[in-house]
Amino acid sequence: MGKTISWCLIGILWLVSPSLGADQKDIGKLIHQQLGIWPPAKVPVEQLPRIKGPGTRYGYSICQIVGGKFKPQIFMLKKSPHQQAVLTHELTHISLLNELTAHHVSWKNLPEWLNEGLALYVSGEGPERVKLLHKQKG
Repeated sequence: MGKTISWCLIGILWLVSPSLGADQKDIGKLIHQQLGIWPPAKVPVEQLPRIKGPGTRYGYSICQIVGGKFKPQIFMLKKSPHQQAVLTHELTHISLLNELTAHHVSWKNLPEWLNEGLALYVSGEGPERVKLLHKQKG
């Protein structure tokens, strides 16, 4: 099955549509412009009728090493008005972990606040989401 190296999740996440190919490419360009790194080519997205995950209400992603290769996947609810935001948010997490993995650096070296902060920044979710996450943890 492979060794799970991370739940790239954190917080309440927004959702993504079933047709993600073109969106992922455009979002990959945005992530590269903002952070100078690229996400993996195409990340599988599985839409579920409901989400059960640690600290999440709408979706999450996982990253595994399978056969020595980085294998991310996004899981989300079937319907949401915030499709672009969650895809950008999750692909930012995945891009960061992909970059660390490519350089043989443990994802545990990436502080949670930085991982989540960069995902919020690139996805444009803004100060309201930061306040909500801070309130949930406090």
